[in-house]
Amino acid sequence: MMTQLNSKVSLLIIVLYGFNFQMYAQIIEKDRTITNDRIVAIYEAKEPKKIVSVFENKEGSIIIKEGPKAGSEYEKISSGILIEGNHHFFLPYESFLFYKEGFIFTVKLDWTTYTKVILKYKIEDNLVLQNKLNIGSIESGIKINKSRNLIIVDDLSEGFGSLFNIISTDLEVLRNYKPFECGFKNSIIDSDSTRLVIITESEEIPSLFKTAFFNYLDGTKTVEYYTFENQFDVGSKVTNIAVPDEGLLILIANQSWPNKTKLLLIDKIGGVIWVYKNSDQSYMPFIYCNNKTAIFNNINNLIAINLETGNEEWKFSFEHYFPNTEVKNIAKVIPLSHTLVFKNSMIGIVMGEIVHANGISNGYSNEKLFLLSWDGILKKLFNYQENAINVNLIDINLNQFILINDKKSYYYEKEN
Repeated sequence: MMTQLNSKVSLLIIVLYGFNFQMYAQIIEKDRTITNDRIVAIYEAKEPKKIVSVFENKEGSIIIKEGPKAGSEYEKISSGILIEGNHHFFLPYESFLFYKEGFIFTVKLDWTTYTKVILKYKIEDNLVLQNKLNIGSIESGIKINKSRNLIIVDDLSEGFGSLFNIISTDLEVLRNYKPFECGFKNSIIDSDSTRLVIITESEEIPSLFKTAFFNYLDGTKTVEYYTFENQFDVGSKVTNIAVPDEGLLILIANQSWPNKTKLLLIDKIGGVIWVYKNSDQSYMPFIYCNNKTAIFNNINNLIAINLETGNEEWKFSFEHYFPNTEVKNIAKVIPLSHTLVFKNSMIGIVMGEIVHANGISNGYSNEKLFLLSWDGILKKLFNYQENAINVNLIDINLNQFILINDKKSYYYEKEN
């Protein structure tokens, strides 16, 4: 079905907080910068105060010469950070992981030993290595909690795993967690400032999911947890979770296509409080919640659900902004990626029609940047035509955010 579409609309969602609602009309595109590098992330470092950009430049491919994967082809990427126009390159096979308060974390692949290493650097005039930790096989998965003070590493390999390690930003293993004796085949995480949630699906029992709540305090090395299990319909898959104060928000998708999806609010011992069934045959991969409202997208709309009642609060449709896009029964609005930040009180959405050539995605056309209020009202719309391959929104501070698009950056801010 996907290859039958000539073009589809994709979206990238980022939640931007802190703009005064009186100032929406005064948000302007302040500047745009062209760079020879493909920028994938931008941060405002505080000490010393400077803008740090992360770049990843594709440089063809290379052949692995040693180790278990000798003879395999691997995409060659030159990556690092830009500080005040100066390039600081990572090591070969090293890539950016995350940024936190003046430190850059990266992950390096060692093809000779077939292992993966996490490295921590301090940002000064250059990168100063502070610590590193070997986390095991190259196939190990890495996830970061929202507070960016925990690193969660699994041993998933070829769709099967047994163990998680929870690691501090000092690169110390705080504890490990084994959800099922028989192992697990899928996992997903979410967090708030004091809790981490890991949901896993049993390898042995179909559609049996175990939820683990980990309680922690930033700066401490104590991580305690408790678990409960839920048996969902056969063929179900947990595709997204969020952690409001009153419980656990879980998005259930049926594995058949098109995805029939349900949104469930589950209490802290696994009881179902309410269920929202999406009326469309739609894909709902994105959730954001702020303890009052959950926001997600289906194929054609952005939808807000009241967390107390499970009822729909508002719906924002994308369809008429892209009138020439071919519409099928499913898959007009497909999420590309999303980033969440926690400073501003606006919803920013980048949308564009995916251009297909011979059934293969080949960038965007007709890109648009939407800024919406929390009640789903469009406050500002920017158009740009770049035919981009990669698009991302990054919140910098209370007054500014940046749209990065392959090798160009757009700076948006409140006009004084």
